[in-house]
Amino acid sequence: VEEIAYENGWITREQLMESAERYGKSPYGQHLKGLADGEIMLVPNQKN
Repeated sequence: VEEIAYENGWITREQLMESAERYGKSPYGQHLKGLADGEIMLVPNQKN
Protein backbone atom coordinates (compact mmCIF):
# COMPACT_ATOMS: atom_id res chain seq x y z
CA VAL A 1 0.00 0.00 0.00
CA GLU A 2 2.80 2.43 0.90
CA GLU A 3 4.58 1.67 -2.34
CA ILE A 4 1.49 2.60 -4.37
CA ALA A 5 0.96 5.77 -2.33
CA TYR A 6 4.58 6.84 -2.87
CA GLU A 7 4.48 6.01 -6.57
CA ASN A 8 1.39 8.20 -6.98
CA GLY A 9 2.80 11.08 -4.93
CA TRP A 10 0.26 10.64 -2.14
CA ILE A 11 2.97 10.34 0.53
CA THR A 12 6.42 11.89 0.79
CA ARG A 13 9.78 10.13 0.98
CA GLU A 14 9.86 10.99 4.68
CA GLN A 15 6.49 9.30 5.24
CA LEU A 16 7.70 6.27 3.30
CA MET A 17 10.79 6.08 5.52
CA GLU A 18 8.60 6.28 8.63
CA SER A 19 6.60 3.33 7.34
CA ALA A 20 9.80 1.41 6.59
CA GLU A 21 10.97 2.00 10.17
CA ARG A 22 7.67 0.66 11.54
CA TYR A 23 8.22 -2.61 9.67
CA GLY A 24 11.80 -2.79 10.96
CA LYS A 25 14.17 -5.27 9.36
CA SER A 26 11.40 -7.36 7.85
CA PRO A 27 11.63 -7.95 4.09
CA TYR A 28 8.81 -5.44 3.52
CA GLY A 29 10.51 -2.81 5.68
CA GLN A 30 13.75 -3.30 3.75
CA HIS A 31 11.84 -3.08 0.48
CA LEU A 32 10.28 0.25 1.47
CA LYS A 33 13.67 1.58 2.58
CA GLY A 34 15.20 0.56 -0.75
CA LEU A 35 12.38 2.29 -2.56
CA ALA A 36 12.87 5.49 -0.55
CA ASP A 37 16.64 5.37 -1.08
CA GLY A 38 16.20 5.00 -4.84
CA GLU A 39 17.69 1.51 -4.88
CA ILE A 40 14.46 0.04 -6.24
CA MET A 41 12.90 1.36 -9.42
CA LEU A 42 9.18 0.99 -10.00
CA VAL A 43 8.14 -0.18 -13.44
CA PRO A 44 4.59 0.68 -14.48
CA ASN A 45 2.37 -2.28 -15.25
CA GLN A 46 1.83 -2.35 -19.00
CA LYS A 47 -1.54 -3.48 -20.27
CA ASN A 48 -1.78 -4.92 -23.75
